[in-house]
Amino acid sequence: MNTSRGALFRPENDRPESPAGALYSKLFPELSILVLLVLLILAPQQAWWIDRQALEFGVMADGATLMLSATLIDVASRLQRAPPWWLVPIIVTGLFLAYPEAWQMLTMGWSLGIWCFLPFAWSILERLREMWTLPRASRIEKIRRRTLTFDRLYTALVLGGLWIGAGLLWLLVFGAGLEAIFDTSRLEWLLLAFYAINVGNVIRVHRPAFQQRPRSLLPWIDGDQASYLDPL
Repeated sequence: MNTSRGALFRPENDRPESPAGALYSKLFPELSILVLLVLLILAPQQAWWIDRQALEFGVMADGATLMLSATLIDVASRLQRAPPWWLVPIIVTGLFLAYPEAWQMLTMGWSLGIWCFLPFAWSILERLREMWTLPRASRIEKIRRRTLTFDRLYTALVLGGLWIGAGLLWLLVFGAGLEAIFDTSRLEWLLLAFYAINVGNVIRVHRPAFQQRPRSLLPWIDGDQASYLDPL
């Protein structure tokens, strides 16, 4: 049987993903980082085997591509059909031009070694693959993917704003230096909150209640954008 070059980017027989498979595939990345952060904070002596540099890079790369992810999911969920395979290099080039920080993180990962580079490169590839798999997904799956992606961005903005605001207040009241506010040990708690919220949100959007009434975790920010599926 002949297989076209575009087959790599097509959904397998357009079969819907099982609820359990969809949940676990989206839960595992968030939960794995959450567990690593819990170990680093609560049991640092037992977490000697964790590569802090690789973990810090992964978290930085995740944050640097939040807007990229939101853009890709927004476009992919509103396409009526998957684009032709020959558009891949054009789309990739356009994305790196629009989001140069993603390219910078990619080159940084390469300089840090293969164990930092490969996960981030794979993450970008998976986000690009959404352009070919999401257009033919069910309506609720599109809303679910939009909700998860947009909520990650909203959560990062809210937590970051609260952190900076609390830090400035601490600076004014107690006269602490900026190095105390942005101390690595304190930032780990912020990251812990971010990934804990994401884990809870992944579980939330895969429950029957979400299918009956899909909505963002932060509807006052989202403004029903997660359910906006008007075709491009």
